Amino acid sequence: MKKLICIITLFSAVALSCCHSDHDYDELPRPIAEFLSNYWADPDIESYTQPTAQKYVVIIKNGPSLIFDEDYKWTDIDGNGLPLPEILLFDQLPEKLYDYIESGSQLNQVFTISRDARDYYVKLLDSNLTYDIQTQTVHEVEAGTDVA
Repeated sequence: MKKLICIITLFSAVALSCCHSDHDYDELPRPIAEFLSNYWADPDIESYTQPTAQKYVVIIKNGPSLIFDEDYKWTDIDGNGLPLPEILLFDQLPEKLYDYIESGSQLNQVFTISRDARDYYVKLLDSNLTYDIQTQTVHEVEAGTDVA
């Protein structure tokens, strides 16, 4: 009987942890959920928080951490040691910045991207890039230099 109770308790704990992730995904604002599903098939949401009225933070289990602004637009995507999907880079980076990264055969080396009103920042394996939105120019800095 004790063995049966332990098995039921274990099964319940596993079921509840799975539901937690589904619940977090269901709680996401629709634009954020759609963004995630476009680039990560069936994302397993580890956590979703809204620390301020202007900021949403989503962490995908064994995947990236993403920050969105009050308009549900991404501001930071950190692959947490994993390269970001190439289709995400193609869709979300300015064409000149994407072309620069592609021309250096570095698409599989993009680990973090972020943006603000003036610039995009890209952290690669061996270097970092800054893209000026107004002038549409890319600047490369050596690895270890903080660009964002």
